[in-house]
Amino acid sequence: MKLVMWLNKANKNTMRICFKLSVLLFGLNVLSTGWADTVCANKADDNSRCFTSEEYPGIDLSSNRGEPAAAEQQPTSFWSKLWGTPAPTALYPGMVTFHLEPGSRDDNWNNQLIAGTYKGYFAGTFINSFYDRGYAVGIQRMWDTEQLSDNFKNSVGYRLGLVSGYDERMVPIAAKTPVLPFPQIIDDITWKHVGIELSWCVDTVSAGFVVTL
Repeated sequence: MKLVMWLNKANKNTMRICFKLSVLLFGLNVLSTGWADTVCANKADDNSRCFTSEEYPGIDLSSNRGEPAAAEQQPTSFWSKLWGTPAPTALYPGMVTFHLEPGSRDDNWNNQLIAGTYKGYFAGTFINSFYDRGYAVGIQRMWDTEQLSDNFKNSVGYRLGLVSGYDERMVPIAAKTPVLPFPQIIDDITWKHVGIELSWCVDTVSAGFVVTL
């Protein structure tokens, strides 16, 4: 019994560390992207030469003349990338969940999810861990999409929204409000228009189907 409790605690700590590392790596990637940009400057003999911002700090990378950047023209690339882009239109038929801290209750693992996204917004209904019907709405945005091959691609993003169907068994404040806020990190791996979505939210890891339209 002690071994099971220790494994559950280790799983939760591992997920927290992985999440913090992923956020750190994402921030470093965004910051390094700005320094990798290049810009071409026209020389007096009408020949062009390209140089990096590492060679000429303070140069406006959005200009092809190599003029100093104005303060108001500095791009907020970190925040724009953190905000992401709207998720594509898709359907999500079905989801199963693994609980990192199952405790003593018999948690439901088959959530029977029916959900969809449209222009960066999502809505869905499911059976939660307590076998109660829940509803969720919010925004869904993507941080990055990598084309692995002609047909395979991997997209990483997040959801932020409100969810219903929970009570004080989840958290004490749920007894006083019909909805709770929730964040969710998602990773969609698709082949053409079908694939699998992996997600993480608080103390649960889920997997489900995704069909892009």
